[in-house]
Amino acid sequence: MSKVKRLWTDEEITSIPKTVEVLRRMRTAATMQKPKLVTRAITKLNNFFGGQGQIYSQQEALLYAERLADAAGDFFAAKLSRTTQIKQEYEKWQDLLLEAEKRLVVYRPTTFIGTSLREVVGKSIIGRLRHIAVDSHHTLQWDLLENNNIGATTVEELINENVGVFSPLSGDYLMATFYSSYLRRTRGKTFLTRAVALDKNLGEVFFPLDYEGKIPFSDKPSIGIYIDTTETGASWENLALQGSLFGLVVHGMEGFDYNKARELLNLPKEYSVEMMIALGKPGDIENLDEGDKKREFPKGRKPLKDIAFEGRLKL
Repeated sequence: MSKVKRLWTDEEITSIPKTVEVLRRMRTAATMQKPKLVTRAITKLNNFFGGQGQIYSQQEALLYAERLADAAGDFFAAKLSRTTQIKQEYEKWQDLLLEAEKRLVVYRPTTFIGTSLREVVGKSIIGRLRHIAVDSHHTLQWDLLENNNIGATTVEELINENVGVFSPLSGDYLMATFYSSYLRRTRGKTFLTRAVALDKNLGEVFFPLDYEGKIPFSDKPSIGIYIDTTETGASWENLALQGSLFGLVVHGMEGFDYNKARELLNLPKEYSVEMMIALGKPGDIENLDEGDKKREFPKGRKPLKDIAFEGRLKL
């Protein structure tokens, strides 16, 4: 097995799910118009034993969440853009995370979670950051622009057209603020982004307010929304597995015209095109022409010993 240089340290990887978990507690606080009895009781008990648990107002929770996510996103951007030595950004992120874990502990019992932390970190945050490291142009175009109602079709348009972007807590805003910091570091310009909190039933949205009590970006000519849509990937995987059990062929595709698909399907702007899937019954190989017949055979795969190991890694 070849040795590959790691992009992230163990400490950095461990801190990502911790950050997402704390942001979810902040989301709970931001959507809680009146602290629940259990939250108040836990706060008193926590502080009685020397803890630092604290109840936050909705606006305080949103602003606190933005500070933490901005620090984490700036660290990711600094590391991937290689524009600084990253020590200062990392320490700021860790200091805020440690403080938030202590203060937001009282919201743990009432925090609602939509997906597992493993799912979020494995397929969403780490995956996107890895893609940026491999091909930043493609990832910015595909994930930031094409998969969202971001208010722009190119990066240049996004950073030059005075677009304001809202993004839901928790992991969504973390990625949005990363992209904002990454563009500032690599392009010299960027877009502004603010966090919003959706309640458990997705029925209400809570916005941060400026010092005049107004919703941000009211002066912007265009407002975008960044929502991480990688859950579509997990849904597609389950669809493919279930189709296989039914004897069907399910083939996912990405190389198509997203805008043309939107036009042909007559999709309103609040919907996004994620992927194309071909689904059908297996055909008879004898119906293929000779050229395609030669290509229709199982492709080779690496031996399992080359991609996996049992027990401890032996270098």
